[in-house]
Amino acid sequence: MRMLNGKGAARAAIMAELTTICFSLSAAMVVLAVGCGETGGSTGGMDGTAGTGGTAGTGGTGGTDLCAAVDCSDLDDPCNVGTCDPATGACEAVALADLTACDDGHACTANDACASGQCEGEVICAEIIGITTTPSFSQSETDLVGNVNGGFLFEDSCPADYVLIGVRGELWSEEPLMGRMRALCGRLEVSGGGLDPYSVTVLSGANLPLRGALGGGTSFRAVCPENQMVVGFAGRAAALVDQLVLRCAPLEIMELPDEFVGFIGTITELAPVGGNGGIPFEAMDCGNTREVATIARIRAANLIDAFGIGCQEPDLVQLQ
Repeated sequence: MRMLNGKGAARAAIMAELTTICFSLSAAMVVLAVGCGETGGSTGGMDGTAGTGGTAGTGGTGGTDLCAAVDCSDLDDPCNVGTCDPATGACEAVALADLTACDDGHACTANDACASGQCEGEVICAEIIGITTTPSFSQSETDLVGNVNGGFLFEDSCPADYVLIGVRGELWSEEPLMGRMRALCGRLEVSGGGLDPYSVTVLSGANLPLRGALGGGTSFRAVCPENQMVVGFAGRAAALVDQLVLRCAPLEIMELPDEFVGFIGTITELAPVGGNGGIPFEAMDCGNTREVATIARIRAANLIDAFGIGCQEPDLVQLQ
């Protein structure tokens, strides 16, 4: 056996130590590869076969944020906040805590607060329980159009709580002039209350007396649209009334902090009734935007000599 000198023995010792270190590193890498196979998969098995992969990770900081570009503000209201559900990306309204202060938008409520996602307040305004008009009373009158001195003047008034809604009659058989005519009235009613808006309806009702004596021509009838009333008129006239164009509007109710008031809405002109003689005259309306016609002012004898209207503000009966 050959004996190693000092240098050879030292080299052999170093090589043995390096062999031990390499073996230890190889074993550690095998353990690390097997351990990592639970989540990311191993690169190879101990026996040289392909390693088995782990399941892919989900969620965490590396997942997709489903609410990143979602805007839910369209669900916001005084008692709800639009919120995105991170699990689905869908918007939903989340109610604010009960008793959270809010504003329900009604001038006639106070101490508004949220309750189960609804803004509610205490009703503090008066309640409307009716609407009335006064017979044979006018706050304003239009001018008479036609022969203002002909025939006799008739102030035909609608009954209490009624308004003028139209006219009907006949043309004269000899010429297309207003031969005889009567005014038509409708009864006012009001509905709504609490936090529901009030509305005024018009029901058909009274026929006023027939004025004029000579008819026999084409029959005519001009009546305002549903739930509207006469607020003015236009037409054609000279020595007599040739044509009428009634102007109609609904009566709307406005809510103010201390009361309710009525005012006329958009005006609609009806189709003309009568002939094309005479001279056109400009529209003549009630005195202000709160008045409606309740009186037909007719001058007549054999024919309709002149026409006008009397107006008043309907009275809203309020319970304090």
